[in-house]
Amino acid sequence: MQELKKKSLKSSLLGIIIAAAIFVAMIIAMWPSIGSLTKGAKDLWEIDYATEDLDGLYVKGILAFNYGAYCEETEGVDRVAMEYIIDAGDYHYMGMRVRVTQSEYKQIEALDRVCESYSNETATEEDVMAAQFEISGTIHAMPSDSLNYYHNAVGYSSMTEEEKAQFLPYYLELGKVGNSMGSGLWVFAAIDAACLFYIIFVLVRAMNGSFQKSITKYIAASPNPEMTRQRVETFLASNEYVNGLKYNSQFITAQDGPKTIFGETSKLVWAYAYTVTHKRNFVTTGHSYYLVLGFTDGTKYQISMNTEQQAQDHLKNLAEAFPYLIVGYKDELDKMFKQKDKKAFLDLKYNPYMEQQAQNDPFANI
Repeated sequence: MQELKKKSLKSSLLGIIIAAAIFVAMIIAMWPSIGSLTKGAKDLWEIDYATEDLDGLYVKGILAFNYGAYCEETEGVDRVAMEYIIDAGDYHYMGMRVRVTQSEYKQIEALDRVCESYSNETATEEDVMAAQFEISGTIHAMPSDSLNYYHNAVGYSSMTEEEKAQFLPYYLELGKVGNSMGSGLWVFAAIDAACLFYIIFVLVRAMNGSFQKSITKYIAASPNPEMTRQRVETFLASNEYVNGLKYNSQFITAQDGPKTIFGETSKLVWAYAYTVTHKRNFVTTGHSYYLVLGFTDGTKYQISMNTEQQAQDHLKNLAEAFPYLIVGYKDELDKMFKQKDKKAFLDLKYNPYMEQQAQNDPFANI
């Protein structure tokens, strides 16, 4: 059984490696955000905007004033995001970007309208204060296109150097933690958790023999489990796999990925091959080949083959070794095999053969 566990683990390695790669990639992608969350958000109004390194700084605080939009981002005819000019402490200004799908967008638009009315002396300071609310996000350097719109909006080219210094080339990306949206962190965390769970789950199942349940159930259900275990172990140790299949007069086994297929050859009643044609844009890109084994209890196992010839060779050898076996696929056979009562299927070949063998057994009636 240890050899089968190794086979299961080997078959699972690709999935484990892919899951581990995704896990590591997600951790790397989230690392700046994790660092920001660990450090905590810095208050918007306690930052020294003249000296601190602002790029990547995670912040939160009261949005006190909105000086209006300088950039609208669209996709086709749909508005996607807006960028506004806001205070950066008491002496500086910077941008703020918000996607229109974010919950804060309507509040920002409302504050924009109140601030415009306040500038036109049709709203009071109390109205502005009533529209203020807390925001959080990460400050990033503006991309060049945003920076151009920002500079055009404030008349940057006609400013003195002292005035230019007040308009910082950064914007606050609302809702971002590091390089990720806060909501996106939960998605990343869920994917990472799923990958980690998958890795642990598969490793545990491979090491504790869960992929060999067909064998352990067979042994446990036998009248003498210890004797049956020895017979199975002898079979597994003494026979070699031929093109993915191993069998003798007692048992048959193969691997379906990490899962071990196992059964008694005396209960093997049907075998056939089939091919799956893979197409993309109506162009054939490849084929997959399978050998299917059916047993008296209605169980069907599908075994992947490297070539169609391998499947056909197995069918020829199985038919020679087990004369009671029906070889080949027909829809009528499939319908009969799927029935709860399989007597009609077994009566085609299996039952007559077994009855004949019993009659020919000189010790059958003793």
